Amino acid sequence: MTVTTDLNFWDIVFTNYLSLLLTHVFLVMWTFFSIILTYQSGYFLHIEGGIMVLVYGLLGVVYHFAIIQLFIFVLGLVVCLANPKLKKGVFGRHKFELTEEGLVEETEFNQALHKWPSVDRTIEIFGYIMVCISGNQWHFFPDKA
Repeated sequence: MTVTTDLNFWDIVFTNYLSLLLTHVFLVMWTFFSIILTYQSGYFLHIEGGIMVLVYGLLGVVYHFAIIQLFIFVLGLVVCLANPKLKKGVFGRHKFELTEEGLVEETEFNQALHKWPSVDRTIEIFGYIMVCISGNQWHFFPDKA
């Protein structure tokens, strides 16, 4: 099976953000940082009653997690805008082929073979099929391709 797709700027920004969010080590790290930021802010420690401390603490963690995610998204946007090398090999036509050996990705600038044991998981989300290779490298293509 062969799939050919043209990846544009927004494909790269959106799926890079999704790949970071779906990588477990980053998710654990950001949750940990959110808990630390919430604890250090201390605004919920002045509240009387155990359940309200828990509720406000959880709201603080969600708030800080959202702030971290916004920062990561904006940082990814800036990197995509400022990095001229992305135009060579990342933007443009990608050809994916499923072979007996594994997943082959081919562009005008490179060709890569990822053998089947290195494929961790596949996810279909928000109109993209994302393939995780070796725990933290992602290949993606629109499911309409």
